[in-house]
This record gives sequence, structure tokens and C-alpha cells, in this order.
Amino acid sequence: MRPGGVGIALALGREPPLREEGFITMDRNWLKRGRPALLRVAVVMAVVLVALPATAYAAKATTRIVAVSMKNVIRGIPLDAHGNYMGTFLQLLNWYSLLIGLLGLCAIVTHGAAWLAMKLDGPVQERAVKVRGISQIVCVVLFVLATVATLSQASRATDNVFGAWYGWLAVIVVLGAVVWGRWGMLKGDHRTAFLGTALTIIGVGGIFAVSNYPDMVPARGTPPSTSLTVANSASGSTTLTAMLIITLIGFPIVIFYMIFAYRTFRGKAQQAHTDY
Repeated sequence: MRPGGVGIALALGREPPLREEGFITMDRNWLKRGRPALLRVAVVMAVVLVALPATAYAAKATTRIVAVSMKNVIRGIPLDAHGNYMGTFLQLLNWYSLLIGLLGLCAIVTHGAAWLAMKLDGPVQERAVKVRGISQIVCVVLFVLATVATLSQASRATDNVFGAWYGWLAVIVVLGAVVWGRWGMLKGDHRTAFLGTALTIIGVGGIFAVSNYPDMVPARGTPPSTSLTVANSASGSTTLTAMLIITLIGFPIVIFYMIFAYRTFRGKAQQAHTDY
């Protein structure tokens, strides 16, 4: 048997076909047993072939799904006594979550356009500047609508935010960042506009964290005792200690890498003569 055939057989976790008197004797049962593995390989290949052309669309969809999931966490979902979700997938796609999904998508578009405006010149920069200005206005409108909707759908979240000084701090950061970023846009200061959009996203993340604490996933339509909280969802002390040590070691490395990458690619992107 050729080495390649043996390798395939071993990869499938089966005994390879035997050679008898110069001929390969194929065991039908071996082929049948190998079909599930072959099917898995074919499925993986099909997924890769489909996923590669859809990468750009998947990035947008992922952003939207993450934002929708976050607001389902703020609004709450039905949970049983063991913390398992009791609803259906379609129940997660309610109007409130879709509204927040649009807000999240708009925020990422604004931030991405601000990055392109800062790094590029020419027609692409001009288009990015236009998209940045329009999308920020849309974001502000969606943010106001989302705030009003949260008051009616998850008053617990707004009580948490406005009931703590750090909640007010997060709100002030968002409002200040929006004004700062808009001021940079009007002045044509692309760096300030980019930093303003970045700080806006950080502030919104702070509001999200404060609005839920100490809940991780609040229960909705079920007893509050079924909510997943910081206390009842935490890992053991050994795991938490190990993760703290890993974070203390790994986080500075990540920060160093990010600083190094940004310093390496600082400035405007220039088109080289070797480009084609």
C-alpha cells in the first residue's frame, strides 16, 4: 500500500487495507467505518469554502450579534433554577435587542471610519470623513432612543447607573467623548475624532458593566433568585487565582505588543511603488 494511503487510514483511526500478493484487499467494513470521518472532513472543507468569501459580512454580523446579546443580558432572559435559558432563539431577537444591535453596529462603523480618516489620504479618506460624521449623528439618536427604551424595559439597569457615582462617571465620559470627537471632526483633527470615538465606546462599556452589577445574566419573567450573579457564577478560588496570575503576566505583554504595533504602523498609510 502506498504511504499516502496508510496515512489516510491512520488519520481516520482505522487499520489500513491489507496487501495480498501485490493487490490491495479493501475491507468493506473498514470503508463503512471511515465514512463518518470522511463526512466530517467534507463538512469542514465546505464550511471553509463558504466562509472565506463571507468574511466581511461575517464581521458585520458578529458585531450585530454581540450587541444584541449584550442587551439581552441587560434586559434579562427567562432562566430556570439551574441557570439554563428557557426561551427560544426568536425570543432573543426582540425589538429592544435589535435597537441596541443597531446602536452597536453604528458605533463600530463610526470608529472604523474615524480610523480610516486618520490613516488615509485621498478619495477614501473623503468618503470616510462623510461616513464618520453621518454615523456619529445616527449613533447619538440611537443612544437616546436606547436610553428611553431601557427606562421602560430594564429600569433596574438605569437605577444601577444613576444610583452610583461610577455610573454617573461613565455617563459623563460618554457625553464628553461624543462632544470631544465631534469637535475634532469639525476642526478636521482626525486623531481627536478617533480618540473621541474610542473613548465613547469605552464609556458605553462602563455603562453596560454598571447597569448589570452584581448580575451577570439577570432573570426576566422568572424568580430573581434564578439570576446568574457574580457570586453564584464565579469559579473556584484556585481557578480565579490561576487566572489572576496569568492575567498579571499576559496583560503587560499584550499592552507592549499593542504599543509596538501602533508605533510601527504610525502615521499615514503610504502607497509604495512596488504595489500592484
